[in-house]
Amino acid sequence: MKNKNLNIEKEFNGILNSQDLTSLNLKGEIVNLFNLYTNNHYNSSDLTLEQEKNIIRWMIKSDLWFISAKKADYYMRDWFINETDKHSWLLQNKCVLGKHSSWHLGFSIRIKPKSSNITNNKVKNEFQKLLKNDEFVKLKNNLSKGDKLYLKLICVINKTRDKDIDNMAKITIDGLKGTLFIDDSQIDHLEVIKFKTKYFEDIISVSVNKSSINDNNVIFRDLNMTWGSRKKLEVNIN
Repeated sequence: MKNKNLNIEKEFNGILNSQDLTSLNLKGEIVNLFNLYTNNHYNSSDLTLEQEKNIIRWMIKSDLWFISAKKADYYMRDWFINETDKHSWLLQNKCVLGKHSSWHLGFSIRIKPKSSNITNNKVKNEFQKLLKNDEFVKLKNNLSKGDKLYLKLICVINKTRDKDIDNMAKITIDGLKGTLFIDDSQIDHLEVIKFKTKYFEDIISVSVNKSSINDNNVIFRDLNMTWGSRKKLEVNIN
């Protein structure tokens, strides 16, 4: 079994190193490889959901599921096995400014993202109440009022729906503050992703860490920037 898996992995790596690889022809190559090693005759352009599940089970059994993690450019992936794989990658992959440390907390909440511009206050209040009472949000953590935070939100919504990303972030942060962290003024670094999905459940994924963006780590005092002829903009309301 081990030698067989090594052969499959070698062939799969050859496919991944192809110069003209796209997610579309990768699907066909994976199905061809599956058919070769399992004596099936699946059609990559007309797969049933059960057939896709069989292929994924085979990939897991053959150690191909996380093969992309072995590549040096894991964080530059441009294809994913399914939407669960893509969501996991989005959750793990950090902004370059936050890559120096691991996540302090990370979890997903089984609730459909809402928008802060909804007019029904009862719906808005109930949504935020549910967030505050989520079992993971309420878990004891060692974040204190003086900590500055890096907060990452992934709002997963169905492709048939659409919401403004800033409005989803606003109502979610209002629901998390006072429980997960003390106040939203603690957030120095905010990363928000709208992940539109066809099959994945509508959820909100949350990751939070202490931020060092505004630490006192600048060595020399700065010189004034030269703006040339550009005027300073001022808001004047009479």
